[in-house]
Amino acid sequence: MHDLKLSAVSALGASGGPRRFGRDGEPQVRLVERFPCRVWEVAALDARDSAAAAAFSALMGVAPPPPGMSAQANGADILSIGPNRWAIVSSAAIALEGDALALTDLSAARSCFVVSGARAEQVLRKGTSVDLHPSALPEGAVVATRLGHVAVTLWRGDRGEFRMLVARSFARAAWDWLIHAAEEYGGRIDAAAGD
Repeated sequence: MHDLKLSAVSALGASGGPRRFGRDGEPQVRLVERFPCRVWEVAALDARDSAAAAAFSALMGVAPPPPGMSAQANGADILSIGPNRWAIVSSAAIALEGDALALTDLSAARSCFVVSGARAEQVLRKGTSVDLHPSALPEGAVVATRLGHVAVTLWRGDRGEFRMLVARSFARAAWDWLIHAAEEYGGRIDAAAGD
C-alpha cells in the first residue's frame, strides 16, 4: 500500500513567479499571490444566539466585524461577507469547538491576491464599478464585485493595499487581467507570500 501525499499547488503555476512587466522605470503596481492561503467560511447557525458571537470571539480573539467590514487578528484577515457569515483568510489552520458556528474550509477553491503601489487603485478602477476612493472604500471595507468578468471579494488592507479572493478556477484569468491592466504603469510580481 502506498502513502498518498497531497500538497497545495498555486492556481497560477509559473505565471505567478517574480518578474517585472509593462513600461520601464520604477514599477507603480505590485502584485503578490498569497500562497499558501487558507480560507474558511464561518456561519452563525442561529443569529439570535449570543453564543455565536462568543464562539467567534473565542475562535479568533476579536468580535466579528460588522457588515461590509474586515478585521485582523492572529495573523488572519476576517471579512464580513454576508449576514452572520465571515471569511477567514490566513496561512495557518484554525479549529472550531462547540456547535454555535459552522466552519467550511474553502482553501482549495480560492486564491488570494494583493495589489499595491502608487497606481493600484487606478488599475482596479479599470475593471470594477465600485468606488475605490478611500472615502468610499476605507481601510477594512469589504465589497463583493467584479474585476473584468471575474467575481471577487475585495478589501482594503491596513497599509492601503487591496486584497482579493478569487474562485480558484478564475484565478489565472483575474491574474492575467491585473497584469494587462497594470502594464501602462509598469509593475512587479513578487514571490508568493503566505501573509
